[in-house]
Amino acid sequence: MGFLPNKPTAAFLRTKVARRVLLLFFLCAMAPLGLWAVYGYIHVSSELYQNSRERVLGAATNTKHLVVERLQFLEMDLSGVAAGLMSPELPTADISASAGPVFAERFRGIVLQTADGSIEVIHGDEFTPPTVSVILVEHLMSGAPGLVSRAANERAMVLLGRLVDPRDPRRGTLWGQVDSRYLAVAGEDQPGKPDQMDLCLLDRTGLPVHCTVPVPRTVIESWRDESPSLEGAFTVPEQFDWIMDGNRYVAGATQVSLRFSHGYEAPGLTLVFSESRATVLAPMVGFMRQFPLTVVLAILIVLYLANVQIRQSMGPVEELSAGTKRIAARDFESRVVVESKDEFQDLAASFNTMADRLGRQFNALTTINEIDRAVLSALDQEEIIDTVLQRSRGVIACDGVALCLAQGAGDKKPWTLFAADAQGRGRGVKSIRMSADDLRRLEEHPEFFFADPAHMPAYLDGTPFAERGIRSFVVLPIFLKQQLAGLIGLGYADRPDLDEEDLVQARQLTDQVAVALSNARLIDELDQFNWGALAALAQTVDAKSPWTAGHSQRVTRLSLLVARKMALSADQIDVLHRGGLLHDIGKIGVPAEILDKPGALTPDEMQIMRDHVTVGARILTPIAAYADMIPIVLRHHERLDGTGYPDGLMGDDIPFLARLLAVPDVFDALTSDRPYRNALPRENALDFLQENTGTHFEPEVMRAFEAVMAEPEPEIPEDLSLVFPRMTA
Repeated sequence: MGFLPNKPTAAFLRTKVARRVLLLFFLCAMAPLGLWAVYGYIHVSSELYQNSRERVLGAATNTKHLVVERLQFLEMDLSGVAAGLMSPELPTADISASAGPVFAERFRGIVLQTADGSIEVIHGDEFTPPTVSVILVEHLMSGAPGLVSRAANERAMVLLGRLVDPRDPRRGTLWGQVDSRYLAVAGEDQPGKPDQMDLCLLDRTGLPVHCTVPVPRTVIESWRDESPSLEGAFTVPEQFDWIMDGNRYVAGATQVSLRFSHGYEAPGLTLVFSESRATVLAPMVGFMRQFPLTVVLAILIVLYLANVQIRQSMGPVEELSAGTKRIAARDFESRVVVESKDEFQDLAASFNTMADRLGRQFNALTTINEIDRAVLSALDQEEIIDTVLQRSRGVIACDGVALCLAQGAGDKKPWTLFAADAQGRGRGVKSIRMSADDLRRLEEHPEFFFADPAHMPAYLDGTPFAERGIRSFVVLPIFLKQQLAGLIGLGYADRPDLDEEDLVQARQLTDQVAVALSNARLIDELDQFNWGALAALAQTVDAKSPWTAGHSQRVTRLSLLVARKMALSADQIDVLHRGGLLHDIGKIGVPAEILDKPGALTPDEMQIMRDHVTVGARILTPIAAYADMIPIVLRHHERLDGTGYPDGLMGDDIPFLARLLAVPDVFDALTSDRPYRNALPRENALDFLQENTGTHFEPEVMRAFEAVMAEPEPEIPEDLSLVFPRMTA
């Protein structure tokens, strides 16, 4: 199909390209005027913003001296109250009444905290004094005031304190809850503050003390200092911008240092003054009212010129667009014909060349995608190896595939070679050693290199399919975390003639295999970490009392031996393994004096002890991955006859794994020393279990337990993960 340049096109603005050309003409016509307008707007706006930044920073700097001054007034007020309290003839009520108007403006409340912890209200509202640090106590005893802030309803409550008599701390401590408006100098008497400027006073943690417009928490968190020695303090930039509810504010900030310069034991406060963008740009309101007539004239000219150009360009564009849609529908035989005698004709020729290449690559890409899904969905290294050996030829034609993987760590780590022919048959596996030259060559060529008979690496020279005449390889190293971890070798009877696209596809396959191997190793590491965490939790529980040391691991191991004897499924054994380690997790909540009590427990103490099963269940409930082990934790003290706890379940109402764990649990408790008795001999403990079989214990479990105990007695190590890192049926 040909295209004539002057062919009329109806509704020429219906396409995106037409609209883009129109926009281009419009921009070219409007460029001089537009650039001048933009430059003027930016320049004036910049000046206005700079002036605003200077104003808000100046306001913050000036105001911080007022904050310090008001703190000194507050300190003098407390000193006056302290002096009145030291005068025995002046009642507390008279002190409060005499200074009432001043206190009402500056303090929400003043209390006296005596040495015995009692609180007496001197003025205003009652509040609870803060818990003071050792450093603050020493500071107060020196006669200096202390400033403390603490969170209250997502705001900061500022408290000022001092000793009534530093020479006699027993006379108590005066604490005043400072009125935030007074401290923030937020009243009508604040000098020099512009009417449209907002103020925010923050404490050391970023909580607002008083704000006319609060600085967003996300902005405050960006100031947070990562140093742990600063205990959550932050460093505030002098100038910054912030946005709230779509409004941008220009802000200036300064920190009011109190600790060293003014004698307060406090990290300091932060003053932030802000001015909204609307206020800053108010002088620019009339700037954009000067151009309407010029813009209208330019638009008329642009529309005429754009109409001419668009009609000459849209025909080829529409033809190319139709061809693209056919390619998207996988019609790779489609061709476009444009005879416009310009760059559009060249573009059509390039488009046809691209369609031909896409047709040839489509099958290869489809195969790569299938291999990618198979490899990346595999979490087991064996599955990844099988996929690579069986399906690599679908990506790039070859006569055989070799996959070498490093085992372990270190320069002298062993390697394993897996090999198969082009159809994935004749798989061979053998251990190999990599020489220093082999490793260096792999690291020097991280993408790929060719290995021919004259330079054949020793690890490929004797592959299981060497007898089939494979004499050349394309070697693609595999790196995990920037460390050489393996390689893929694509074998050929003769040196292959591969183009760049073939090598890119082979490299892509290798990178996907690297990701899959990394995922498989990560899953294995996470699994090991999970078991280590469970073992650590079990040891934490057992370490609460020396009498229970190693109990959870011994019970778990015996339970697993019984489960294996009963031929339980791998999933059941896995749940039992985890539930056994954590079956006594609730004893974290049992006081040590009860666990270690040498005599009989009182009824109340016994109830606390029994509650450990429900406490354990509550601890594990928020962790979804531990849901299947909660029945073991909650029910391992239930008995078949209904005399157990916590709910007195009977028979089959008790979960089977809880019935199983109950037998090793009681056995280990009987054969271990306790503060109220010595350990029973093994035979006596077995006699007790047999006597209570059918009433307390499951007969089927007891038979398996007796069979386990009849075998040579196994040693029970402290670290259960060394014996049962992962149990399988």
